[in-house]
Amino acid sequence: MTPDQRVLIVGAGPVGLTLACLLASAGTPFRIIDGKSGPVGDSRALGVHARTLEVMQSLDLAQAFIRHGRVTRYMTFHDKTRALFSLDFDVLRHDTAYPFYLILPQSITERLLYDKLRSLGGDVEWNTTLRSLEENADGVIVHSAGETMRHDYVVGCDGAASVVRKSLGIDFSGLTYDARFVLSEVRIAEDRLATDATHVIMANESVLAAIPLPNGAYRLVGPDSMASTDLASGAQISFDAFADFLRRNGLFPDTRLYDPSRVVSYKMQKRVADRFMTGRVFLAGDAAHIHSPAGGQGMNMGIQDAANLAWKLSVSHHAPAPDLLDSYGQERRAIALSVANGTDRALRLMNSPNLLHRIALRFVAPVLCRFWQPRALIQAMAQLRIAYGTGPDPVALGKRLPWIRLADGGDLFDLLAPGRMLVLHLSGGDTIGGAWPVDEIRLDDNRYYRPGETAGPMAVRPATTREREKLGPVARVLVRPDGYVAAVDRSLRDRAVSDRLGELFDAGAPAHG
Repeated sequence: MTPDQRVLIVGAGPVGLTLACLLASAGTPFRIIDGKSGPVGDSRALGVHARTLEVMQSLDLAQAFIRHGRVTRYMTFHDKTRALFSLDFDVLRHDTAYPFYLILPQSITERLLYDKLRSLGGDVEWNTTLRSLEENADGVIVHSAGETMRHDYVVGCDGAASVVRKSLGIDFSGLTYDARFVLSEVRIAEDRLATDATHVIMANESVLAAIPLPNGAYRLVGPDSMASTDLASGAQISFDAFADFLRRNGLFPDTRLYDPSRVVSYKMQKRVADRFMTGRVFLAGDAAHIHSPAGGQGMNMGIQDAANLAWKLSVSHHAPAPDLLDSYGQERRAIALSVANGTDRALRLMNSPNLLHRIALRFVAPVLCRFWQPRALIQAMAQLRIAYGTGPDPVALGKRLPWIRLADGGDLFDLLAPGRMLVLHLSGGDTIGGAWPVDEIRLDDNRYYRPGETAGPMAVRPATTREREKLGPVARVLVRPDGYVAAVDRSLRDRAVSDRLGELFDAGAPAHG
């Protein structure tokens, strides 16, 4: 048996490719395999939220995603005849550089990530299928076509039918929704729907999502209680069957729909793995969680899995840190359960026959949204409210680093690099020092400061005093490569930042991330 100390990534979809790019950027050895012959050719997952673009920002890919996609500012809710109200993602303009919902077909997402991986010196071993695996005291024994290898770590990014998860015997607990969903990507002759919005249309017996694609077509998808139950999930159906679904629900009357593609029927599930890891094997993306399409959370959740796990694998490659790796499962499974339950509630609310729910959606929400936007709800959809800790302070252990614009352009997230911790100095003081993979930056609101005038960390200046105030009264902040706070010094006398760096890089890491 051949030993291989590289991290093995099983599956080269968006999650596996993101993980590979993050490991490659951090200089952590890896191998990525996939049974397919190359990136997918169809659209599949579409929505890219702000938090995902922040991860792509660390890979210098965010702007490429935006160039190839369609930016939508609104999520507009309709009945069959008129628009009722809109959620406006621009309410996030003080929270992120990406106050919108980006529509980008998965085929393009994968191609951009694959090209990035190759530019970093990596590649995918296509046409390589995992057969099974098992763990022993020395590592993970991996059986693929024609070879058996022993790897230190394995990450299953191999989808809802994950061979990795099944090999570990981990239950995929949850349910399958009763109704079948029907989907088509089609062109609409008349200008019926704004292209700077995604649309949710409440119909007779269903709720239809209408999503404008970058190529000018729309994806139309919704649950159809009358669809044939004999079809396999993902089966092709005729466009006549799809058009019948639209007619029964009074959707798009007197409108010419043409050039349909991807006309399919499928079952939707809500499932979360009972464990996200065991020993040296991890699950990420659809291998770990699948749920309702409400809010477009699925692929974004998987990419956040990759960002959370990548830096922990990089640390563990240099010094064993089993407790740090355990924190991956603790942090991400709690988030997955919350999102799966939240998207389930949203889907059931939109389909609810309850009179009070219908009144709220058709009469109360339209009045409220003329004067007020539910910022917390929109932040949650954009995954900006994900946190691995609690506390009232704007900067606290486990919270996302507040987004701060810089005077010379860009923002604090530009300073994050895969595999490297970031120390922000906010009250002067000396550098932390040490031989750790750390970047140190001074956030200095002295408008007359010039780099090189004084010793110490390189300085950047916030765009305004209000931007600096987002961080509150802190002296130093240690930021994880995925953008979350790892330690805070409230005064220059505190040592939480240097202690945490010592724990991570000198002697392994305790359980908190």
